[in-house]
Amino acid sequence: METKKKEAIMASTTFDELLDAEYGKEGTAKRDAFEAEAKAFNRLTAVQ
Repeated sequence: METKKKEAIMASTTFDELLDAEYGKEGTAKRDAFEAEAKAFNRLTAVQ
């Protein structure tokens, strides 16, 4: 893991800051893909 990225993750004080550090700001392709997968997982586990 990149040092800057690791430092940003460790300095995060909110979940949104953690997501920004790991997946980018809202609206970026990587963040949108993560959120789509998270929502799909949530729906799948809610059905069980």
